[in-house]
Amino acid sequence: MEAPIGDSIIELNGGLTARVFKFALPSGEIETLLTNLFEIPSQALPNLYALRWGIETAYFRFKRVLCVEKFSGKTPNSIRQDFWASMVLLNSVAVFQREADDAVHKRQKGKNLKNQNRARTSDLIIILRDQFVFAVLCGNSIFADLEIERIIKTMAWAVSPVRPGRSFPRVHRPFLAANFNLKSHL
Repeated sequence: MEAPIGDSIIELNGGLTARVFKFALPSGEIETLLTNLFEIPSQALPNLYALRWGIETAYFRFKRVLCVEKFSGKTPNSIRQDFWASMVLLNSVAVFQREADDAVHKRQKGKNLKNQNRARTSDLIIILRDQFVFAVLCGNSIFADLEIERIIKTMAWAVSPVRPGRSFPRVHRPFLAANFNLKSHL
């Protein structure tokens, strides 16, 4: 985008205006933000942008890991079922991530570690996909509680280090058009 470094206003097609804020990242790359938030101070925009990271990674999981654009059938009803099943799984992952992270922190409390760890989300999705439905639908609440505890303990052993301030160069790859093949792995 041909806007100068700093804050500027541009006019889009149709008479709409947008705010462009360009700034240098610590790596030296130039980041360009486009927004309709005119009242927010420019120095707050990079922090506001950083807060979106959790949402962006959730979309990534939803599209790439859960393959929400691939369906197990071709009827509108099967597509809706696949979508809502993916939503339930994604929300369950968020709840179980918290529980598993708490278990990881309890297990590592008092240890002199270089980095803190958290439960690995990709493993968490696989464990939930393979074991959670069985635990919930077993019909015995005592067994279900034990099975869910076992799932959380299992998830707490597959960990990834948390490295604050870590960044990687952005690799811009064009997204492929949606593959309309049937879902193969969920």
